Amino acid sequence: MIESLSDSTIYMAFYTVCHILQNSIDGPFDGSMPGEANVLPADMSEAVWDYIMLDAPYPAETTIQKEVLQKMKREFDYWYPVDLRVSGKDLIQNHLTFFLYNHVAIFPEKHWPRSMRTNGHVLLNNEKISKSTGNFKTLKQAIEEYSADGMRFALALSGDGNEDANFEHDVANAAILKLTNELAFVEKSLAEADTMRTGPLELFVDRVFDNEINRYVTACESCYERMQYREAMIEGWDKLQNARDKYRSMAEPVGLHKDLVRNFMDCQTLIISPFTPHYSEHIWSNLLGNSNGIMNARWPSMGAVDPLLIRINTYFDKTLSDLRSKVEKSRSNKTVSGMTIYVAEEFLDWQQVRFSQKSA
Repeated sequence: MIESLSDSTIYMAFYTVCHILQNSIDGPFDGSMPGEANVLPADMSEAVWDYIMLDAPYPAETTIQKEVLQKMKREFDYWYPVDLRVSGKDLIQNHLTFFLYNHVAIFPEKHWPRSMRTNGHVLLNNEKISKSTGNFKTLKQAIEEYSADGMRFALALSGDGNEDANFEHDVANAAILKLTNELAFVEKSLAEADTMRTGPLELFVDRVFDNEINRYVTACESCYERMQYREAMIEGWDKLQNARDKYRSMAEPVGLHKDLVRNFMDCQTLIISPFTPHYSEHIWSNLLGNSNGIMNARWPSMGAVDPLLIRINTYFDKTLSDLRSKVEKSRSNKTVSGMTIYVAEEFLDWQQVRFSQKSA
């Protein structure tokens, strides 16, 4: 008799060799049709399993060919331990606890699980999914209504961690519009590329946007590493989109920089491809002209983020916001007819002396 929790928490060890033992193409998974090595269930004795998984001596009595046994051991040693186990938060107190206990009890420490992640349930429009109330949507329905990428976009934004994720219709519908607008921007930018500025990034708006690309792509990568996919979407899409929109507005009098716009399109397409693989593949291969598919592309290599430039830009944004607010107020009161802005090229003498004293 096998206790169910014990059995169900180490089955991933069997996955490492099952393709050798079973005919997974034409036959069932019950062992009745052996794989190409022609190993029968009766051949898999405890001594054989101990050799494969527990570094025990080579079994003295076995009908399995030596090269087959060695291959199974190599497969197990390559794939184990489990790098990441993902499951629902409701299984923490039973299944996942046994998962740890049984690995510790059976395997040496080098084969203990490396990490675990749990997640909450999924809500639909902030309500529990339920067939009885009609608050549910099949995968087929969702794809037909939102497209695969629109649905994945909304799912990424639905939540991280153990809190229940909330899939919202409005977010999915908005995702389609956002992707459509971005597609239009890419097509327009490529069509107008020959009219854009080139050369070094000397203008303030160029340097700020370049720094913002480095900043948000780096932040997005950090979110991926922590498996915070909602935050990855915020950093890699929302904030990067806002930075692009601001750059487009600020650079309008002088025009956009060709290389900078291309770098933005490359980076944004790459970093959201795990969420929007079909959209990103179309942009990457069909529009940007990359010969290798986006699934073969590497994460973009980014430059260093300049914290001083971030502070300067933040001060500039705040000053600009204050000025606009005062202009609007003056218009309503009709007390101000004009405004002159002075920019000092250097600090005053007393400020420079004070700064040098602090530095010393």
